[in-house]
Amino acid sequence: MATPQSEPGRGWATRVSTVLMPPEASRGERAVGWAAALIGAALGAGVAATHGGSALLIVALTVIGFDLFGGVVVNVLPSASTRFHAGGPRGRLLFVAGHAHLPVLALITPELSWPAAGALYAIQLGSAVLIEAVPAKLRRPVAFACAATVITVAVSVVPVPAALAWVAPVLSVKLLIGHLLRHDRVRAHAGCASGRPGFRRGH
Repeated sequence: MATPQSEPGRGWATRVSTVLMPPEASRGERAVGWAAALIGAALGAGVAATHGGSALLIVALTVIGFDLFGGVVVNVLPSASTRFHAGGPRGRLLFVAGHAHLPVLALITPELSWPAAGALYAIQLGSAVLIEAVPAKLRRPVAFACAATVITVAVSVVPVPAALAWVAPVLSVKLLIGHLLRHDRVRAHAGCASGRPGFRRGH
């Protein structure tokens, strides 16, 4: 049994990790999740600073980078995916709807217009509804098609400041591909390593 002195020794990172990641995640999965989150935080802060963002924007993009990059990894962990898909679509759609990062950024970034932020948010949410509405066997291809659409609209159609251009694309990966699709643990097939008939090469 841990003593009062040994419990704090676990460290803040360990305690935070138990909240942000599923308990079944392996040590390697946790390491990748933390690495991605910290890279996202650093990139968010760096991009904001490079483009002359305010102190508030730097803080906001640091937090958003941590959330989105870490979420891209955590949402595809089989243990997290099983939890997300244990119930019906309502919870998953609410999760997507709760990611109102762009409308929030429009509040603190005058260069991001409300119509632009609202359009990207609406496309993201509409895509999520479509993915949940189609038959299960079509969800994966539809999700990838929707993500490709969101990314293209975000970088080529809707005017978004350069410092924020990455937000909608990474959101689409986290939510449409990561969160809404079920990700089962990969099982090794006999013959994969040796090139025997059980292994099929991709295109």
